[in-house]
Amino acid sequence: MRFKFNWPILGLLVFFGSLYALIALVNHYCFRTFALDLGVYTNALYDYAHGQLNDATVFKEIPRNLLSDHLDLSLFLLSPISRLFGEYTLQLAQIFFMLLGGLGVYQYLIEKNVSKQLSFLGLLHFYLFFGLYAALSFDYHSNVLAAMLLPWFLLQVQRKQFYRAGFLMVLMLLCKESVALWLGALAWILMLEYRKERKTLWFLLVSGMGSFVYFVLAVQWLMPALSIDHSYGNFKYHVLGNNYFEAIQGIIQHPLHFFETLFLNHSGNPQFDWVKTEFYVFVILSGAWALIFKPTYLLMLAVPIVSKMCYDDPAIWSIDCHYSIEFAPIISLGVFVLLSEIKSVKWAKILAITACVLSFGVSLRLMDHTVYLHDYNRLR
Repeated sequence: MRFKFNWPILGLLVFFGSLYALIALVNHYCFRTFALDLGVYTNALYDYAHGQLNDATVFKEIPRNLLSDHLDLSLFLLSPISRLFGEYTLQLAQIFFMLLGGLGVYQYLIEKNVSKQLSFLGLLHFYLFFGLYAALSFDYHSNVLAAMLLPWFLLQVQRKQFYRAGFLMVLMLLCKESVALWLGALAWILMLEYRKERKTLWFLLVSGMGSFVYFVLAVQWLMPALSIDHSYGNFKYHVLGNNYFEAIQGIIQHPLHFFETLFLNHSGNPQFDWVKTEFYVFVILSGAWALIFKPTYLLMLAVPIVSKMCYDDPAIWSIDCHYSIEFAPIISLGVFVLLSEIKSVKWAKILAITACVLSFGVSLRLMDHTVYLHDYNRLR
């Protein structure tokens, strides 16, 4: 089934596109954006558009290849349009991908035989999700683009359009090296749902393996080769170990400690005691409760949860910035796939509207009186 525009969906696109622009573009116009990460990546866009690599001197004293910090190859694809939109390129691209991600949520729900009414409410729920507004207030980050492509990847897998799904997976991998770890786990988790479909199983098996290989090559070989000290400097999960191998080993050998880390403040600073709790409350009220009944969708969030809650910096645990964006498409899909299975159309609709209202309320809460303090003016 091909996606067809209709007036209600077009209305949502115009409304939320304007709303997102009022956050991102106005912040930039009013000098409320920063060198990290928007300035760095905009500078890189300029260099890539002019046929040269970026030296990262926007935030590094000693010149080094920016790709040694994050293997963000998506900037090469976006660089040509920077000649049209200049310093607003990345924010416009992020808004476009957010709107595109919502359309992917809608179309995936339709493909799963969810009614048009519920699918429309699923689209609304996604556009109201607090993680999108937090990401917009943080200027730009490429993992937002990857997360917005996820519904389209799931849609192509559902349709058994494996070449298209593979193409989308490659685009997601280009966004950031850590996306590969998430995608590899996600592909193998999806094998549970498609366990009776041989071709889909093989595609997911190979895709997952390819993603893991790409991740290992990126962090063990390519990024160290590009760095000035020939090492990978972005492992920041020292509560689990000193590298990814030790982290996996630590999780297996000390599961209780790992479980505690997911929920408790491991920074040693009591200022951050309730930061993780606040995040969990936010995502539960935004619809994560439904994933208990849809374990496949819950497992899709395993890597984002671990990478978020075991990070060294407490800011990553929080409801702020782009650190919740992966939760948006998965929670919206899980909630409305579950609601579509309710036999009573009336109750399904009531619960769907309630989910949207709660998502809206959580996003409003993000703009004031949060445990983790951030610049509320960038969202209001």
